[in-house]
Amino acid sequence: MDSAIKKLSSKLDKSRAMHKHREKPGILKKKGPHIGLYAKANNRNIWICWVTKSEQRLLRNFGIRVR
Repeated sequence: MDSAIKKLSSKLDKSRAMHKHREKPGILKKKGPHIGLYAKANNRNIWICWVTKSEQRLLRNFGIRVR
């Protein structure tokens, strides 16, 4: 579990969009067969990165909602 959190953390740190939208609320959104993490800013959803099912479960535990 600890290594999964470290992998997710490094994935988010490498994302360019995450640096700009760090303080915005996040949502998980299904788009086709993929699940993406998006930042909600000014009635727009800005893509941060794609996540796996296990990462989705971790993010839900941290309070990110699924849309």
